[in-house]
Amino acid sequence: MKTKIIKLKKAALLFILLFGVQSFAQTVVNGNVTDASGIPLPSANIVIDGTTTGVASDFDGNFTLSTSEKPPFTLKVSSVGFETKSVQVTKSNQTLSIVLNDDNTLDEVIISASRKREKIQEAPAAVSVLTSKKMEAYSTANPVMGLKNLTGVDVAQYGVGEGKINLRGKSTAFQTETFVIADYRNVSIPSLGANQYGQNPVDAIDLDRVEVIKGPGSALYGPGVEAGVVHFISKSPFKKQGLTFSLGLGNQQQVQAAFRYAEVSKNEKLGFKVTGFVRSAEDFEIDDPEGLARISDDATQIFSSVTGENLGISEIPDYDTKSYGFTGTLEYKISDKTTLVGTGGYSKSEGLIRVGQGEGYSELPRPFAQIRLQSGGFFAQAFWSKQIGGDDTWLYPTGTTQYNDISQYEGQMQYNFDVLDNKLDLTVGTDYRLNITDSKGSLYGRFEDDDDYTIYGAYLQGKYKATDKVDLIAAGRVDRFEALEHTSFSPRLGVVYKHDENHTFRATYNHSTGAPVALNLFTDFQVGAAIGGTVPVWLNGGADELTYSDGNAYILGGGLGAVPSELPIAGLYQVVAQNFAGSPLEPYINSLLPQIAASGSTTSPTAFGPVLERGKLEPSISNQFEIGYNGRVTDKLRVTVDAYYNKREKNLTATVQSSPLIGYATAGQDLHDAIAAVDNSGIILPNGATIAQTFQAGLETLTLNADGSTAVVGFLTADQSPNNVIDLTFFNIESVDYFGVDLGLDYALTDDVSLFGNASWISKNYWEEINILGSDQKVPFALNVPDLKAKFGVDYLPETGFSANVAARYRSEFESVNGSSWTGTNDASTVVDVSLGYKFNDNYKFNLSVTNAFDQDYRPITNAPYVGRLILGKLTVHID
Repeated sequence: MKTKIIKLKKAALLFILLFGVQSFAQTVVNGNVTDASGIPLPSANIVIDGTTTGVASDFDGNFTLSTSEKPPFTLKVSSVGFETKSVQVTKSNQTLSIVLNDDNTLDEVIISASRKREKIQEAPAAVSVLTSKKMEAYSTANPVMGLKNLTGVDVAQYGVGEGKINLRGKSTAFQTETFVIADYRNVSIPSLGANQYGQNPVDAIDLDRVEVIKGPGSALYGPGVEAGVVHFISKSPFKKQGLTFSLGLGNQQQVQAAFRYAEVSKNEKLGFKVTGFVRSAEDFEIDDPEGLARISDDATQIFSSVTGENLGISEIPDYDTKSYGFTGTLEYKISDKTTLVGTGGYSKSEGLIRVGQGEGYSELPRPFAQIRLQSGGFFAQAFWSKQIGGDDTWLYPTGTTQYNDISQYEGQMQYNFDVLDNKLDLTVGTDYRLNITDSKGSLYGRFEDDDDYTIYGAYLQGKYKATDKVDLIAAGRVDRFEALEHTSFSPRLGVVYKHDENHTFRATYNHSTGAPVALNLFTDFQVGAAIGGTVPVWLNGGADELTYSDGNAYILGGGLGAVPSELPIAGLYQVVAQNFAGSPLEPYINSLLPQIAASGSTTSPTAFGPVLERGKLEPSISNQFEIGYNGRVTDKLRVTVDAYYNKREKNLTATVQSSPLIGYATAGQDLHDAIAAVDNSGIILPNGATIAQTFQAGLETLTLNADGSTAVVGFLTADQSPNNVIDLTFFNIESVDYFGVDLGLDYALTDDVSLFGNASWISKNYWEEINILGSDQKVPFALNVPDLKAKFGVDYLPETGFSANVAARYRSEFESVNGSSWTGTNDASTVVDVSLGYKFNDNYKFNLSVTNAFDQDYRPITNAPYVGRLILGKLTVHID
C-alpha cells in the first residue's frame, strides 16, 4: 500500500511538473528588420497584434521576442518613415527576415500629427509625407522646394532657392501661417515669424523625411499654428553611417556642396554625425517695367541706423545669395527605451528679403543648440538659438539698417501613456517660448525695453478606442500670451472610423489661436517716405492702442508746423497777411488780427479717408470643421479627399495707412466770414474786392485745386507716433469664412512607376471690403493664395539605374493685398518641372533637375520678380 501511495505521489508530481512546463513554455521569435535596400533598421517596433507585448530591434536590426502566447499570432513591425508590416508566427521557435518598404503608404508611421507615433491611416488629420527617396530624386536647390508636388501644399518660389510654404492659411511676402520645425526645433526667425530656409541647417543629404500636417494645430502645438505643421526630420546616425557628400552646379551661378559623416561606437550605444552645406547663386533680377517703377525711389546709399555713418554699399540691390551651415549631433542610447540626443550648429543666410514695404537685404547668422530625451512615452527637449544682429540688414526703400539681435529659448515636455486596459491613450504636455530682442531702437523704437515675447501653455489629448473600428479623439490646450495679456483655450475633437485596413474616414473640429508675431506687436520705425519723399512713413506695432484724440495736424511744407487739426482762423489770417507786408494797408491789416484771434474762430479739416483708430491687437481665431477619407481603392490606386470649412476671426490685415490726409475745403470761406465780422472800414481794394474777399482768394490758392476741388494740404499723426509722420499699422478684421477641398490620387503602374495628381480649391480668397474689428470702417483683405492649385506628374524611381520625374503645377489668378509693394492681380501660371537621374549603385548617383523647364512667366505674388528656368546638376557619393 505504501508503495502505491509513493507511486501515486510521483505521478502527481510528474503531472504537476509537466503541467507547469507546459504552462510556462515560451515562444521565442528571432528576427532581423531591414529596409528595401538591405540596410538594418534599428529601433523598429515589433509588437504582438492586439497586445502591448513587444521589443525594439538593435543597431543591426536584430531582435528576440519571448512570449507566452501560443502560435499562431501576428506581429506588427513598424519604424518611423516606413510602412507597417504584418508577419504571421506559426511555430514556437522561428527566425524571421522582415523588409519594410519606405514608400508613402497608408501604414506609414508618423510622429507629427499627434506628437506621438501613429499610422497615417489612424491620424486625426490630413497628412502628407515626402520620403528621402523622392527628395533625392527631385534634387532641388533647397529641401523646401521638394514639397511642391504634395497634395494641399503650395510652395511659392521667390527666387533660386527661397520659397514660402503655405498649407491652409494666409500668406504674405514675408510670412505664412505654417509652423515649420526641424527635428522638433522651431526654425522660424525668432520674433519675426518668417522662414529663411538658408538658415535651416538641413540638407537633402541628411533628410530622412518631411511630414506635413494640414489644418489648424493649436491644440497640440500652441498659438500660431493656424495653417498646419511641416516637420523636417533628419537621419539618425544609427540609421546610416559613413561619409556622404554632394556637389551641385547650375545656371544663375548656382554652386552647392554638402556633406554628412556618421559613425557609431563599438558597443552600439553612442552615435554621432556631422553635416554641413554651402549654397550660392545669383537671384532673379527685377526687370519688368512695373517692378522697375516700384523700386525707382529706393535709396541709393545705405546708412547705419545705430551710428548714422554711410556704409559704402555699392550693389543696390544686391542679387547675390549665399547660405551655409553645419550641425553636429550626438545620440546616446541609454537603454532600449531611452535615447538622449544633443545637437548644435551654426548657419547663415545672405540675400534679398521681401517685406510689406519692398525689398531689403539681410545677413542672418544663427547659432543654435538643442538637447532632447526620449524614454518610453516621455519626451523632453530644450532649445536655444540666437540671431546675431548688426548693421548688415536693411530696407532699400529707407536706406537704413535694422539691428535685430534675438535670443530664442524654447522647451517642451510630453508624456504618453495608456489607461483603461489600453483603450484610452493619453498625451499630456507643456511648452514654453521666450524671445528677447535688442534692436538698438532701429526696429522696436519705443517698445525697445518692453519687447519680450513669451508664450507658455499646457495640453492634454485623449484617444479612446471605442470599438475595433472607431477611435474618438479629444484635446484641449491653454496658453498664456504675455505680450497681449491674453489667455486662450484651443480644443480639438475628432472621430476616426477604420472601415478596414484600406479605408479610413475621419471627422474633426479644431479651434486654433493665432499669435501676432513680435514684428506685428512691437515694430516702431520708419519704413519709407510719402508725398514725393517729403514725409516719413512710420510703422506702428499693435502692443498698445493707436489713437488720434490729440488731433495733431501737420501742414505740408511745414509753414505752420504741428497744429491742432481744427485750424485757428487767426493763424490762416497771418499766412495771407504776409502778402501785405510793406503796403499802405499793413497797419490796418495788423489791427484786425487781435479781434480775429479774440473770436476763437476755427476751420474744420476735410479728411481724405477715415481716421482709423484701434486698441491693442488681439490673437486671431480659426474654427475649422473637416471630413476626410484616406484609402486604397485598389491595390494600385490610393485616394485622399479632405473637405473643410474654416471660419476665421480677428485675422491681421496687411499694413494699412491709419493717418488720413486732410484738406480744408471751407477754410477760405471761414476766413472771409471772420474778417467780415470785424472789418467795418468798407475799404475796397484796387481790384474791386473787399479785404475779406481778397484774403479768401489768397487762401484758396493753397486749399483748393484749380478745378475747385479740395487740395491735400496736410495729414494727421497718431498720438503715439513721432512728430510729422504718416502712420501705418496692423488691424484685426471681424471675420471671413470659406470652404476648401484637397484631392489626391496616386496610382502605381509598376513597382517603379507611379502617377500622381492632386488639386486644392478654396471657395474664396479675396474680400473687397471687410470690417475692421470694432469699427464700421472697411478694408480689403486677401489670403494671398490662388483659389485653385493643381498638379500632376509621373515618377520613375527604381532602386538603381535611370530615374525620372515630370510634373506640371498650375496656380490660378488671384488678388493680393500685401502692403504697398505687393498689392494687385497675380496672373495664373503653369510650370513644368523635370528631374532625371542615374543611380550607379548605393554609393554613386547623379541627378539633373530643371525647374520651370519651358521658362514660363511665373512669380509667387504681385510685383515680385519673375522666376525663370533653373537647371541644377548634382553628384552624390557615399563612402562606407
